[in-house]
Amino acid sequence: SAGSDSTYHTVQFSGTTSVGGIGNVTILDITYLLINGSDDLIVEGSFKVYFEGGDGLAQYGLFDDLLPGQASLRSYSFAIAGGNVPLYLAYPSHFFADRFETGDIVWEVPNRPPTPTPTPP
Repeated sequence: SAGSDSTYHTVQFSGTTSVGGIGNVTILDITYLLINGSDDLIVEGSFKVYFEGGDGLAQYGLFDDLLPGQASLRSYSFAIAGGNVPLYLAYPSHFFADRFETGDIVWEVPNRPPTPTPTPP
């Protein structure tokens, strides 16, 4: 699937989005393609995973400038701890926001793991 934002990024998932787990950690792997469709130099954006009940986890790393017409193929793994269940993946990331904004490109996370049931002490 693909989408665009107001800064002329085109974002495409070019591979699979998968959800797996290691112990109590959910791993969300994404592969995506960013394309600068403008005539200007733009900075790569990043993704954020939003959880059931609010809050989220932003993508960290080094992001490059994209020249006009340039594309960047990337992969990233989100390691989600604490029983948080990924609900949506949004672009661009809003590091300190609990929810995505109108106009963001948003995908529902497929194959979400079931909500964990707390174990009594």
